[in-house]
Amino acid sequence: MLPVSVNFLVSLDVLNFDRAEPTSVTNSTSRQYPDRPLLGVSTFIADHGNILLVKRANSPPVWSFPGGLVEIGETLHEAAIREVREETGIEVKIGRLATVLDIIQPDEVGRIKRHYALAVYVAVRCGGKLCAGDDAEFAEWVSIDQFSERELTPGTNELAIKLYGEVIGR
Repeated sequence: MLPVSVNFLVSLDVLNFDRAEPTSVTNSTSRQYPDRPLLGVSTFIADHGNILLVKRANSPPVWSFPGGLVEIGETLHEAAIREVREETGIEVKIGRLATVLDIIQPDEVGRIKRHYALAVYVAVRCGGKLCAGDDAEFAEWVSIDQFSERELTPGTNELAIKLYGEVIGR
């Protein structure tokens, strides 16, 4: 497997402007070999000592926090809530921005195969029933000591350990 660069950045302030409701559009930008970085969200949710993970049905079929791309006209918070609901059936209240990640994956000849700017939030479960949906093949509450049994997206294990310690250690 080729190396994937994952950089943790400082938290960013959020600016709110009057805007129209989000609208769904067909994304003309390919996820592989994009012509620009893609903006996405990911959400860390811990409940009763376990962490919510999804296994992607699409490539790459690995485990990660629920998340996906932000739709046009949608705030990062709205995108995080929608992605968790679509992929897991769980309703959440979004908390703080944990980090912003640059995920850059070159191919074997050095071209950029994938490039995401990913806002990672901490959220609290407030309802819903767990059920994999949308592009998630599986959705499960997983103990942090079971992470080694799963193929995770790069950086997920380290970030989960850090956030788990912060959330549970309150």
